[in-house]
Amino acid sequence: MDDDKDRWSKLPEDILEKIVSSLDVKSMVRVSSLTKSSRQLKKLWPPFYPSIALDFSPCPSSHTDHYGSFFPKLRHYTKLNKLELHCRRQDKVRKITSKINLGKIIEFATTLYVDHIVFTASGFTIPNQMFSCNSLITVELKGCHFSPNDLRFPTVRTLRLEHCRFLFRDKECSSGGVDFRQGCPKLIALSLVKCIFSGKYLSFQELVKMTMGPNLVNLTIVAGGCVNSDSHQFEIRAPGLEDFTLLHNSSGYVRFPSVDFPALKHAVVDASKPIYPQEHQRELCLSLFTFLQGLHNAEFVSLSYSIIQTLSMVPGIMEDQPSPFRRLKSLTLELTSDLKHWQIPAKVVTYLLSGSPAGSADLLIES
Repeated sequence: MDDDKDRWSKLPEDILEKIVSSLDVKSMVRVSSLTKSSRQLKKLWPPFYPSIALDFSPCPSSHTDHYGSFFPKLRHYTKLNKLELHCRRQDKVRKITSKINLGKIIEFATTLYVDHIVFTASGFTIPNQMFSCNSLITVELKGCHFSPNDLRFPTVRTLRLEHCRFLFRDKECSSGGVDFRQGCPKLIALSLVKCIFSGKYLSFQELVKMTMGPNLVNLTIVAGGCVNSDSHQFEIRAPGLEDFTLLHNSSGYVRFPSVDFPALKHAVVDASKPIYPQEHQRELCLSLFTFLQGLHNAEFVSLSYSIIQTLSMVPGIMEDQPSPFRRLKSLTLELTSDLKHWQIPAKVVTYLLSGSPAGSADLLIES
């Protein structure tokens, strides 16, 4: 570029700053390509916008803004760290309007290299524009409906799904289960909080397979609170998983998943004491034994008192089961304050510790 053509560099900094403040992002990018002093020009650009929360209801809450304020507020910014979108259940016309505005906002956020999106919706599908946002690192979805094949976040490393509904719309989707390897290959941490699994091709009590990619090291599952999600059996495979947490805060029907975690190091299992008819107690115990076998390589394990009670629920059944843990270094048994004097059955302690080398595991009892 000739010096006589690069007139931007010759402008005083105060004038240059005034010009830049009136430009949007696209115009600033064009200007930076016309001057040799683009580094100096970028110093005048506004700083990163840390976070903005938008509400699509007519009366936004005190901690959110109406979505119409998004474009004026971020017009002069070059980077957006976090975008929160809140949509509530609305009539059909307003729902369509919200989808149109959602798409425009996400498209604009993509030009600002947004890396964290929180999308709270009631019955909404995931906007397609979100899948094409290659700057995303963290995604939180609440109340969304989607097919397992719809989850396509190639750059996302942390994914949290809360009260979301997995819709199995065809036989191929049902037989393939939920495979995070294809749509989320870089996923490191996954949280599934009270999600629902349903659909025309997913029958009652059918096995749901969940396969994780090799990069996933942290998995949290919060079950309960939904009859539908408790009525299916789950098979979970995660070859690189190191930290696993299973929480079940419902006293209703419990189905412990069948898991395969060969690289597991830390496991936390906390379940409320289930209310079971006597004829189903044996089935519950066997599913718990199978589940614990899948945690066999864990070194640090924490179990709630209800797990201990479930293990000893059926007389004589535990004596035929092999000890689940092979490399145990620490076993923590969590008791509630009202059970601090409760005696843990010796057969339960033997079952949990006998598979690890003698003297290698510490038994901690906390209340």
